Amino acid sequence: MRARPRGPHSHDLQRLLHRMRWTGVGKRHVLITLDPGRRWILARLPGRRGASIETFPNRVFTSLAEAEWAVFAIRWEALTGQKLD
Repeated sequence: MRARPRGPHSHDLQRLLHRMRWTGVGKRHVLITLDPGRRWILARLPGRRGASIETFPNRVFTSLAEAEWAVFAIRWEALTGQKLD
């Protein structure tokens, strides 16, 4: 995943990514674009529709690959209970 965040991915990794993206209704970590193609901020969707999105001002990325890896690592830990390096 880290070497090719945009794919192509193996069938097993694609299944894992799908599960990570759609497990649970809310509280998923996502990226919000600050400057298109240049800066992204880590955020968490609310647990209920209409509530505010939580942002993490100390987690701003200038590389989309690094931003996507950060979200992957957070979702991995939530799903497995294990941290990634």
